Amino acid sequence: MAYDASTIRNVAFIGHGNSGKTTLAEALLFHTGAISRQGKINDGSTQGDYDPEEIKKGITMNSSVLPLTLKKEKINIIDTPGFSDFQGEVYRSIKVVESVVTLVDAQAGVEVDTEQFWKICQGFNKPALFFVNKMDKENVNFSNACDSISSNLSGSAVPVQIPIGSQADFKGIIDLITGKAHYYTRGGDGKPEIRDIPADMKADAESAREQLFEAVAGCDETLMEKFFEEGTLTDQELAEGLRAGIRNGLIHPICCGSGELNMGTDLLVSYMAELLPSPLDFPEVNDFTSTDDASKAAVFIWKTVTEQHIGEVIYARIFSGKLTSGESLENSRTRNSEKIGQILFVRGKDRKEVSEVCNGDIVGLVKLKDCTTNDTLSNCGYTVKPIEFPSPLIFVAVKPKSKADQEKVSLGMRKIASDDPTFHITVDPEMAQTILSGMGEAHINTQVARLKSRVAVDVEIVKPRVPYRETLKKSIDTEYKHKKQSGGRGQYGHVCIEFKPFTPEEEGKNFDFVNNIVGGSIPGKFIPAVEKGLIETMARGVIAHYPIINVTARLHFGSYHDVDSSEMAFKIAASQALKQAMEKAGYNFLEPIYDVSIRVPEENQGDVMGDLNNRRGRIMGMEAEGKFQILKAQIPLSELYKYINDLRSMTRGRGTYEMKFSHYEEVPQNLHQTIIDDARANAEDEE
Repeated sequence: MAYDASTIRNVAFIGHGNSGKTTLAEALLFHTGAISRQGKINDGSTQGDYDPEEIKKGITMNSSVLPLTLKKEKINIIDTPGFSDFQGEVYRSIKVVESVVTLVDAQAGVEVDTEQFWKICQGFNKPALFFVNKMDKENVNFSNACDSISSNLSGSAVPVQIPIGSQADFKGIIDLITGKAHYYTRGGDGKPEIRDIPADMKADAESAREQLFEAVAGCDETLMEKFFEEGTLTDQELAEGLRAGIRNGLIHPICCGSGELNMGTDLLVSYMAELLPSPLDFPEVNDFTSTDDASKAAVFIWKTVTEQHIGEVIYARIFSGKLTSGESLENSRTRNSEKIGQILFVRGKDRKEVSEVCNGDIVGLVKLKDCTTNDTLSNCGYTVKPIEFPSPLIFVAVKPKSKADQEKVSLGMRKIASDDPTFHITVDPEMAQTILSGMGEAHINTQVARLKSRVAVDVEIVKPRVPYRETLKKSIDTEYKHKKQSGGRGQYGHVCIEFKPFTPEEEGKNFDFVNNIVGGSIPGKFIPAVEKGLIETMARGVIAHYPIINVTARLHFGSYHDVDSSEMAFKIAASQALKQAMEKAGYNFLEPIYDVSIRVPEENQGDVMGDLNNRRGRIMGMEAEGKFQILKAQIPLSELYKYINDLRSMTRGRGTYEMKFSHYEEVPQNLHQTIIDDARANAEDEE
């Protein structure tokens, strides 16, 4: 069937883990005939969760495109993970849709990750509706769930349905838009028996419908005037007003049902087709206007996945024009031409090749040369604004059990990182470690498990080493004479160097060398060797072999020998003079300090502040953000290892933070020996 932008609906499903997104999507696919059997998570048979790690753990870790058709509309559902460790998938999914369905567990109400994902949705300014799921479970209350949505997510949320019964007695839904009752067979195909509203629920339905009329009328002045004059709206006015209110973000409808029992899916899918916006409702993209004109194509790559037996599958959203197999488009990043090969309609792990797709659609591409997430392919210079992914929250080091596997680990991790913009791999040459960073411990562990399954290597996760620095505690004038005679030409280099720690005003240069030699006590040709000897020793460190910084070295006297002096002799003399200075004048360790911005619920502020004190943190300021407090603090890097785990524990998962390097400052004296001992242990481990 041919589609155009007016018949496309791109919708992301978001919500806390176990709210039922994957199960609901599966029910919708089954109800509309896209699949012949409704799969289940516990036996690994759903369309959306097909990655081996997802099947093994029974949770969604990757976004999955699940298209279905309803009459003339094509609805591209993107099922997303429900845990914040995998929030990068939520960011990229919301970027390429026009609207969002937010699931809320009828038992639990709004949960922590639902709040976080809703905040992301609002950041993208996407229209949304709510679906209160699991109405068949014990201890559910639709009214309480609606109150939870209104108080925690949206004051513009209003029910467009009310359930008939609940828990074991849940048997249907009243559609407040049409004023009809839909009765279902539990666990059936989702097709209802439509009847009049039962007599014992008419009063509740009328009251809820009145509330809906008021909410819709409040979105439009003309409707508001009519509603005040006549006290009602026609079904057409209600539907059109609701559609406009959703599109403009003025109203967020609340639906209900049970994805597991396929109850309410008929109403939800019809709402998605009839009320949610199409790509044509939002034609403005960055600095260009979307069009069906094939000469003005803009194809945005929002996801790449490496799959066995296929290779790299590139997920793309057409933001303008159309996409045809065989044509060539320019990559906005590389400025190279990419020839479009196979175009695929993707449904989970299923693929169907097509030759052309229209503006607004979402497809898979294979066999492209050099494309990655956030690239735009265009024939007219259009560029879609890239997705801004969140910064990492956890850093760990990884090392292979066998040193022979180091290259395999590095290549494997880089390939995984190329598919996930929130997962990063860097090599720290100073600490001689491979550093992995991501959104949480589960995120890191999942990627390490993928590495083990893909390249068959065993790796170990360890704590990253902290890049401490050494510096002088006080000024000292040091003399060192390097003299060696062992037959033949000897070695002679003699230096007198005054070492001074930087003042606070001088910090930032790390090292300053001053040549104050007068009268030729050291020939000019040897001066660079003195400086080089100091620089090399400072890079290696003296006490625990961390680089030495914030030191001025003033060379003011020395001597030489006409035959035995050499550059090497003066390098050695300078190096030994610095080592002697560090030992005699005393030393300090410096540690990296980070500016940390912590977002915590007000009720957890005291616990978080107390924990920061235990981490040697300093509170620099606070500011309110609704029901949250933003704490500004400075914290040593050594105290931030896996901090996100403790923060989430203290705030029941609602806290998060961002960090940025600030400066170095002195380490308390009582920690010096621990740093030395750790450095020795690390050196022994490397041997």
